[in-house]
Amino acid sequence: MIALAEACAVSLDWLATGREASDDNAMITVSDIAEMSDESGLRPVRYFHAEPQAGAGSMVDQWEGYEVVTFSDYFIRSVLGVWNSNVFMVKVSGDSMRPSIENGDTIFVDPTPETLREDVYVMTMQDMFIVKRLLIRSSDSFTISSDNSAFRSFDVPSSSVAWAAADEGGADLRIVGRVLGRIHLGL
Repeated sequence: MIALAEACAVSLDWLATGREASDDNAMITVSDIAEMSDESGLRPVRYFHAEPQAGAGSMVDQWEGYEVVTFSDYFIRSVLGVWNSNVFMVKVSGDSMRPSIENGDTIFVDPTPETLREDVYVMTMQDMFIVKRLLIRSSDSFTISSDNSAFRSFDVPSSSVAWAAADEGGADLRIVGRVLGRIHLGL
C-alpha cells in the first residue's frame, strides 16, 4: 500500500482513509526508478504484488509492496507506444473486463493525471480497487462499465470523480491511472 501511495503521489493515510497524512512514508521514489534506467536502454517498471479486480474490487490493504522489473526500451515503446517513469504493472483478477482484459492478465498503468477520456482505468471506490471502462455520457456524468455484459454499469456524477493525486476531498471515485496495455499469456 505504501508503494501504491507513492506511485500515485498521494499519502498513505489518504489512500487508506481519504484524509491527508501527517507523515511521509518513503520507499523507492519515482525519481529513483527513473535513475535506474541505464545507457543500454533498459527501463525499470514497478510490479505491484496486488490484484485489482475486474469485478467487485479488491481491498486497499491487499496492495503489499512491489518489485522492479526491467524491460528494454524497445519493448516498452513497441508495446505501450509511450514511456514515463510513473508507469507500473499489476496483475488483474476477475472477468468483468473480458474480452479486453482477461483474468490473470498483467496491465501497465500510467498514474499521471490527464484529461479523462473514454478508456480503461484502475480506480478506487468505497475502499475497493477496480479496473473498469470509463465512458463520458455528458459534462455532468460518467458511466463506469464492464466489457463483460454480465456485469452492470453505473453512473457517477463528474463532480465526484478525481485523480488519486488531486486534493479534491469530495471525490467518491478516484482514478489511480489509465491502463496503457496488457500482457496476456495463453493461447
